[in-house]
Amino acid sequence: MSGVTNPALFDELCTITANELERFGTRSSCKPKHVLQMVEKLAAAGVRGMAADRVFRVAAHCLSFKGYKDENVIQSMEKGWFGFHTERSLLLLWRFSTRQRKQRSFLQTAAEHWEAGSTNIASLHDVSHEKSSWWNAFDDPTKPLVIDIGCGFGASLLGLADPTSADGDKTVERV
Repeated sequence: MSGVTNPALFDELCTITANELERFGTRSSCKPKHVLQMVEKLAAAGVRGMAADRVFRVAAHCLSFKGYKDENVIQSMEKGWFGFHTERSLLLLWRFSTRQRKQRSFLQTAAEHWEAGSTNIASLHDVSHEKSSWWNAFDDPTKPLVIDIGCGFGASLLGLADPTSADGDKTVERV
């Protein structure tokens, strides 16, 4: 569902997931790992709101019923803390990223160039530096500037821009 931004679609997905967990989540055929996989994927997709909170509460009930031992995970789901930046969903993103062929190929090529000593720093000095006016580029250039260099699917940048965080005045600007 990459690129989908319609919140109603994600709400419906959460509603369906919660209904299914209520229907079969306490059966013996549904293992705790299956419940965890469902909520990890939803959290990694960045779902939030009342429908997401309901899924996480239902999942917490299923895990408690099954005697799942990690009380911190259950409590985070019950209290509405479970989401994109929880350990389990970030671990899911990490596992996903390490399985990507493109990433492995890039790292292997980078390592080969590094070992061969082919770092060409001289070309960096040939770039003409055009002065930028930061005052014109941003609404408020006195705010801290954070640059995400492309590690971890932007998870850190999304965390800084999370409207549910303690600092309510965080904004992501694109240049």
